[in-house]
Amino acid sequence: MDASTANIQAVAAAIDESLAAGMTLPSEVLAFLEGMTGEISAQALQALLDEDDSTGHSALELIFFPERALRNRLEPLLGEGFSPAAAGTLLDQVEARGRLVCLRFPDGSTLELAPPRWVLERMLSRMRLTRHIPLPLLDQLDAALGQNRALPYRTLLRNSRCAWSDENIAFMQAFLLRATPAPGQEARYQDLFRAALAFLEEAPAGRATYASLMDRKRFYHAALEKARQFQETAQGLPMEALISKGATPPVMTVEEALARIRSLDALSLTIYGRTDPLDSPTHEQHVPIDPDMLPEEE
Repeated sequence: MDASTANIQAVAAAIDESLAAGMTLPSEVLAFLEGMTGEISAQALQALLDEDDSTGHSALELIFFPERALRNRLEPLLGEGFSPAAAGTLLDQVEARGRLVCLRFPDGSTLELAPPRWVLERMLSRMRLTRHIPLPLLDQLDAALGQNRALPYRTLLRNSRCAWSDENIAFMQAFLLRATPAPGQEARYQDLFRAALAFLEEAPAGRATYASLMDRKRFYHAALEKARQFQETAQGLPMEALISKGATPPVMTVEEALARIRSLDALSLTIYGRTDPLDSPTHEQHVPIDPDMLPEEE
């Protein structure tokens, strides 16, 4: 469903209000500015922007990278997502306001600038306004966590690259039904939520099933074995010697592979109530989400 005119206007107003508040330049921008000019000051940034080259453009993109707080604030207004036409209308409305943005530096100095259209377009693009998220999934997330608590998780959904096939939707619905953050366990729940999205992004042809979950587990187990073998080979040897021996650095470290395996096990136990040992056959039977695990249609 396309965004209503009221929603577009509300999003434009929220973005304009955020720009009107100005911003204290984050550490990433300050580090970039110091690396390019040797100093951190309003004068140095202005000189960089006056060049109107790729370095100045990179500085503008860093400055106007959308903050998480703004993304969370806009999320309730986005619904299933804007159409490209609605996103274009939004860009026109934000640009038409001609907002001057006050940039604040650590030394107390400030610099005002009006972001050009291409910067606003990049900023809106990074908010993933046109990313479609199935409404039943959003409704279930709000029901599971409450609307305010669900906002950062809705933003994670919007920023993900998941293909929302029926099986992927069912997988995420089962996760929301089974996984409930205990008091003091919000960080662990968020890690598991991120792991679920990461798995869905990798699931072949959008088929999120027990079989594909276990296939990913075996993939990371193979990566773990390669990382361990490389560790044994690399003991005390410089990289040049390893290369001369034909040793290829692994795609991930032992710690990274173990973390992936543990997150997949946690997902499998949460959703399916079981997980395969690592020595089980490579191809398991297709096990879809049990319909009894999902909420009834109203």
